[in-house]
Amino acid sequence: METTGISDEEILRQLQSIVDLPELTQSDYAYFLAGHVRAQTYHPTETIFQQDEQVLHLYVVSKGVVGEERTPRNRRNAKAVLKREVDETQRVILGVYDLYYRQRHSTTAYAQDEVRVLEIDASAVERLLYRFPNISKRLARLEIIDRLQTIPLLAGLRKVTLGFLADECQKEQWPADTPIYRMGDLAETLYLIDTGRVELMWGDGQRRWLGNGAAFGLLDEADEAGFGATLAHGAVALGPLTTFNLPRTPFVDITGLTYPDRRGRDLYADVDWSISTLPLLQNFTAMQRQKLAGSVNHYLMPRNHIILQQGEINDSLWVLMRKQQAQIHALDSGGEALQSITVEGPAFFGEIALHTDWPIGSTIEAQAGSRWLRLHRRDLEALSEEEGVDLQRLLRRPADLEKLPTATQIQFYPWLQPGEYIEISRRRHWIDLVHKLWPSIAIFLVLFILSLAVAVGVLAPSLWIILLVALGGLVMLGQVVWGLVDYMNDYLIVTNRRVVLQEEVIFFKQWRQEALLDRIQNVDVTVGFNGKLMGYGNINIHTAGQGNAIPFRFVANPDRIREVIFNQRRQRLTHVQAENKVVMQQLLEKRLGLRLQFPERVHLDRPRAAVQSGWAARLGQSWRKLRAYLSPPKPPTNRIIWHKHWFILLSRGIVPISILGGILLLFFGQVWTQLAALRAGFFILDLLLILVALVDLGWLAWITADWRNDTYEIDDENVVDIEKKPLFFAEMRREARLGDIENIEVDIPSPLHYILNFGNVRLQTAATQGEFTFDWVPNPRGVAAEIQRRIEAYRQREQVALARRRAQELPEWFDMYDLLGGSQKRQSRPPLQNENGRTL
Repeated sequence: METTGISDEEILRQLQSIVDLPELTQSDYAYFLAGHVRAQTYHPTETIFQQDEQVLHLYVVSKGVVGEERTPRNRRNAKAVLKREVDETQRVILGVYDLYYRQRHSTTAYAQDEVRVLEIDASAVERLLYRFPNISKRLARLEIIDRLQTIPLLAGLRKVTLGFLADECQKEQWPADTPIYRMGDLAETLYLIDTGRVELMWGDGQRRWLGNGAAFGLLDEADEAGFGATLAHGAVALGPLTTFNLPRTPFVDITGLTYPDRRGRDLYADVDWSISTLPLLQNFTAMQRQKLAGSVNHYLMPRNHIILQQGEINDSLWVLMRKQQAQIHALDSGGEALQSITVEGPAFFGEIALHTDWPIGSTIEAQAGSRWLRLHRRDLEALSEEEGVDLQRLLRRPADLEKLPTATQIQFYPWLQPGEYIEISRRRHWIDLVHKLWPSIAIFLVLFILSLAVAVGVLAPSLWIILLVALGGLVMLGQVVWGLVDYMNDYLIVTNRRVVLQEEVIFFKQWRQEALLDRIQNVDVTVGFNGKLMGYGNINIHTAGQGNAIPFRFVANPDRIREVIFNQRRQRLTHVQAENKVVMQQLLEKRLGLRLQFPERVHLDRPRAAVQSGWAARLGQSWRKLRAYLSPPKPPTNRIIWHKHWFILLSRGIVPISILGGILLLFFGQVWTQLAALRAGFFILDLLLILVALVDLGWLAWITADWRNDTYEIDDENVVDIEKKPLFFAEMRREARLGDIENIEVDIPSPLHYILNFGNVRLQTAATQGEFTFDWVPNPRGVAAEIQRRIEAYRQREQVALARRRAQELPEWFDMYDLLGGSQKRQSRPPLQNENGRTL
């Protein structure tokens, strides 16, 4: 070894090519040049560093061939790990993974020919990492390491070894339907799927489908004789695919896995066995199970990791593979922790998530080294579409699925959102039906007495009595039908998200009021004397806003409804807490460098093919551009603007429209007039009519502008009610945050509003703004549903943001605790002793 005589400028140039960051100043580089970096030349066979030595330097190789060997424990002979050949166009950094993960060299490095090296003191690198943590990604391929540690084929490998693999692998993207290799190609590369699907095809017609985390490019058992063997199958990408390509020879040298193909085939068999033994797939054919194996994620959990949090909304089926372990944790309704349970695979969790979003009943913690399969609901839907078969219908239906709304319920309650189900639905007590039918009961009694009088001879039968009885019967029948329909359309529903009260007289009017569960403060139940005798009462559901109450009278078993509301409210709050825990877990994992990087989906969307343009397409494009130019600017995609219904514009403009119509009739009437004397007098009248018409058109334009300027707007944060006069006249703008809305009320007050589908939407808030009313908007039920959806999304974002703010404080507290010596003080605290001096 000898010191290379190169200038500080050349050393500085090489440093900048390695750790160039905008934040680095000249003083930072001067620190390196002040004895912390040296240019060295190593001659053939000279040792650069020894295995198990303390990492004192990082070695940046700029030219030459470097070999690395590892001596396994309890063995004398060293085994070659890597051979790195470097020229001036590239850089290789030796020792970086040992510095990050081990602090001692895991290999012995030596020069195979003349090697030029830039030696950087480890202390200087650590100082740089302390000041600029992001520089670690420039020195090492950490993101690839984080992904490789979750791939099952690489189970048991240390992070330093994964770092060597990351340096050797090439990340490649494949378009859909691209052959990756063909039958008979040399088995020179191992492929690890990052994201996407692959189909393997053998000459005898055998096929296999693989998804995220799987390995391919494996030799069959008959071809394992050694290197130079050819592949007995071909591989093609079924969609957009990303792989890690590892040359076979370096892979075997680095990992020590002499037969990686055998391990890969064992993993295939484990996946096939796990899928074939799942009870919920018992109705699938063998081919459908094989294709399903290409739609699942295959994960390795390198450390303990919570995959499902109690109360969290889940979207995937998780399968714990055989001989693997997991822990189940749960809290009772009072928040107390229950006894944890150890589960050994095969086991599966979250099967109902394949049908809809559903909260998890327990926390599932994967044990370090355990392997899992994950089937996302959208991947199952994509496979169903691809196969032309509804695979969800073939799944064994879990018991909880019976709670979900049926197609009939969804049609009857169109306001139900995805993942929302009805927990309890109650109409009013039958006594309310009696109240509604009292006119029919009175008519029936009159007709009964009249008929009885005729029957006993008190009244003689006559035509007018027959007509009276017939007419009374028709009236009674109509009133009974009306009362029954009115009774059947009044109901109180408690879902897993909200409470909804609807009162409707079909084709006449509708009124609906709803409140989110987490905004409900109290439920008052009033039961009178008659109610105690007949089992009914009155309910008032109160939210935070003053006077914001949902009343429901004459309801059967009101205490049961109150109990369901508070149970669902507790579950909703549990879900919120679960989301907070998930955010906290993710932030802490990221802060401590423990974040696991693995994809959720297998089926990726294919890029759309370019549309061929002809003369018709160009003409249509020109027309769309012209319409876009002439049309008023559209609001942002996250904002929706509603105007009042067109009927309101028509009703306001009926007078000026009538005046304009009268003027037109007078003009046309002049044409029919034959008297020349009268025509001469029409000139003055025409001038007057033109003046009136201009004023009338201005009035109509004012009404139209006034109608157009009154808008109701909603975006991701606020609702806005704007009443603005045309030109420069008065404008009133009211605005409220979505989080302040307590209740939503829909009012369709008359048959005309029902037929034309417009009405009022009232938003009751807990803030000083009071009540917001969207007057006479079209499709008020759709408006209310959109507002409800926005409120759900807003509150979810608020909860996540709040949890994030709280979670960000925890690492700071832990760091400060350690800086103040809290951990050491607790460990060094002397043991407690009793009065005799004996240790307790």
